This record gives sequence, structure tokens and C-alpha cells, in this order.
Amino acid sequence: MTEEFNVLIAGVGGTGVLTIAHILGSSALSAGLRVVQSELHGMSQRGGSVSTHLRMGTHVYSPTFPDSTGDLLVGMEPIETLRNIQSVRNTGCIIFNNYKIRPLSLSILKTEYPSLDLIVQQMKHFCQNVYSIDATAIAKELGASIVANIVLLGAAMAKGSIPINSETVIEEIKNTVPERFIDLNMQAFQAGLKAVNKL
Repeated sequence: MTEEFNVLIAGVGGTGVLTIAHILGSSALSAGLRVVQSELHGMSQRGGSVSTHLRMGTHVYSPTFPDSTGDLLVGMEPIETLRNIQSVRNTGCIIFNNYKIRPLSLSILKTEYPSLDLIVQQMKHFCQNVYSIDATAIAKELGASIVANIVLLGAAMAKGSIPINSETVIEEIKNTVPERFIDLNMQAFQAGLKAVNKL
């Protein structure tokens, strides 16, 4: 059984960062792992930067982990992912939604949004395994951009070496989302699994 697996989930308010954390945390508990999670960091309102640490395993105690010890960084937005790059170890994994949401800081400074190629290049200085998918576009094809976070969760399950099986995560998604949205979320999760496996 896994002794320690550290995840940082980052994005902006309103994109489902806490939903991903809740589903993964509940899944880890169902799998018999100990789970500790940090408080939300940042502004939880729509548009504000948010991040949370999620730790699972048989030997996890502190709700946060030191820089460069994260096994997985899940990002709902490119710049917010890059902003938290120091959290992940070189041999870890970064999976992020490449849909851009221009942060307030860039608008205030009147700075251009950097190219996706440049962002990925910077990420690869810190981590060997970087996966970029347009989770928002995939979610829109399914009929609701709001499930982009579940698309990204599917991608994370496919490539992130998370020590939980997909069936457990699927059950927690069903327990978390309103019943009328279960089918949509199941489609989003499967789409994420398939999308990242093509990379």
C-alpha cells in the first residue's frame, strides 16, 4: 500500500478545484488510505487563484507538503499551473487544462498572456512528465463546459500514477454530483481518460 502520495490541485475559483480534491480524497479513503488536505489557499470566488494540497497514503500527517515533493500537479488553468510548479518533483507528473483564463494580475500589469509553448517549456524545466489537454473544449463537446474538471480528473487518473483505481473514483463521482448530472460526468471522466492516452 502506498506510504505517501502528494497532489496539488490549482486553478481559479469556479473551475472545480475543490470538487476534484473532494472526489480524490473520498476515493482514497474508500481505498483504505489515510487522507489529509490543506485549507483552500487563495480566493475561492470566480476568477481568483486557488490551490489545495491533498495527501494520501499510510504515512501522511501534515496537511501540506514541502516544495519539490509533489507527485502530481493538476492544473485547471495554464498560468495557475505554472504558478505552482515548484510543488512537484522532477520525476512527478503535471496534467493541466490548457484553456486560458486571463488572471487579474496580467490585466492590472497590462501584460500579454504567454504562449502555451512557452508555458510548457518552463514546466519541463521542473518536471519530466507534462501533459496538456483542452479539457474545456472536450467538456463543451459534451454539452457543458462546467465538467472540464471531471475531464481533467479522468486525464489525471490515466497518467498521474494515482494509487486508487478508476472504479473507486467513478463511484465517488456518482456520490458527489447531483443525480441528473451523473451521466454527463461519467462521459466527461471517460473522455479525459481517452484524451490523455492519445498523448
